[in-house]
Amino acid sequence: MTEKPWAGRKLLLLSGPMGTGHVQASKALEKTASLNYPELNITHLNVAEMMTPGLRMFFTDIYHFILRHLPGLWYYMYTSSNVSPRRLPLFRRVMFRWRRTFESRLLDWIERHQPDYIICTHFLPAEVIGKAKESGRINTMTASVVTDFSLHWVYIQPKLELFFVANHDMSLIMHLRGVAREKIYITGCPIFPEFAREYTPEDKKRLRRELELPPDNPFVMVMMGGENIGRLREISETVLDSFPGVSVLAMTGNSRKVYRQMTDMQKEYPNRLFPVGYTRRMHDYMAISYLVISKPGGITVSECLAMKMPIIVMDPIRGHEEKNANYLATHGLAAFSECMSDLRIMDIEPGATWMRMVSSNQYNYRYHDASTNILKVVIEWEGQQS
Repeated sequence: MTEKPWAGRKLLLLSGPMGTGHVQASKALEKTASLNYPELNITHLNVAEMMTPGLRMFFTDIYHFILRHLPGLWYYMYTSSNVSPRRLPLFRRVMFRWRRTFESRLLDWIERHQPDYIICTHFLPAEVIGKAKESGRINTMTASVVTDFSLHWVYIQPKLELFFVANHDMSLIMHLRGVAREKIYITGCPIFPEFAREYTPEDKKRLRRELELPPDNPFVMVMMGGENIGRLREISETVLDSFPGVSVLAMTGNSRKVYRQMTDMQKEYPNRLFPVGYTRRMHDYMAISYLVISKPGGITVSECLAMKMPIIVMDPIRGHEEKNANYLATHGLAAFSECMSDLRIMDIEPGATWMRMVSSNQYNYRYHDASTNILKVVIEWEGQQS
C-alpha cells in the first residue's frame, strides 16, 4: 500500500472579500484537493467572517461603491500603496491600526485549529500571516497565490514559504523585490477542473439542450464579474445591434437588479439575448460560446485561457485589471477594446482570423492544471525540506 504522509493532515484555504475571484480560487483548490487528496481535512475560510462590521463594510460595500462611482480614488489607493512597506502612505498605516482586532481573531483561529498547510488566495491573510511569522507567532507552512497577471507590493511577504504566480514577468518582479527565487512557482491561477476538460461537438449539443438554449445560435458570452461592475447592458446591446447574426449570453452574476434589467431588454431581442444569473455552470456556458467579452479579472481570464477561448477585455478596474489587460494584449492573448466604437468595428463573427491567432497563442499560457500543481508543491514541500 502506497504511503500517504498527508493522510489526516489539515489544509486551510484562506480567501477574502474585494471581488469573487479570490473566493473562486480557494473553492477551485478545495475541489481539486478533495479529488486528489481525499485523506486531507480541508477547511475553506473567507477571512471576511473574522472582520469587525466596519472593516467588513469597507472591504465589501465601500469597496464596490468606490469602484462604481469613484474609480479615480481606487486608482490612487492602488498606485500609492504599491510601494515598499518602508514607504507606505498614511491611509495604509491607519488601516493597519483599524484591523488589529481582525488580525488577532484570525491568528487565534489558526492557533486553535493548528492546520498543517495554509494557502492564501487573498493578499490580506497572506500579509497578516507574514507579519506573524516575523514575530515568531505562526510557524505553519504558508503559501500565497496571486490571482492576477500583475504584481502589487502587498504580496511581497518574504517570510512565507511558497508563492504561486501567473507568469514569468511576475516571478522576476517578485524575486527582485526580495523573495527568494526557489520559493516562487509559475503555475497560473487556480481554476476548477471543469475548465480544463475538452468538450466534443456532442458535449456542446447536449449542453445546449440541458441549458434550454437554441441548438444553432452562435453565442458571445458577456460578463462583468460576480459583482457586475461594468457596462453589461451597453456591451450586450452594441453586440446585438452591430452583429445581427450573433446571440448573447449576458452573465449577470450576483446582481438581481441587472438580471431584471437584462430580462426586460430580452423582449427587444427575442431568441438572441439570454440573461443568465448566478450559476455554477460557467464552464458549460463558456463551452458553447465562441467568444467572451469580459472585465479582465485574473480568474476569469485564466478560465478562458484554459479553454483556449478568444477574449475581448473591456472596462478593466483601474489598477490591477488595467495591468491584466495590458499583459494580455501585449502577449497576444486577448483583444483590448477601450471603447464601444472599437467594439462596433471589430470582426467578432465566428471564425475571425484574430480569434484563431489568440487561441493559438493561449495554448502556451493556459496553465489548465494550476490547481493540481499548486497543491502538489504545497503537500510535498515538507518532504523536500527534510
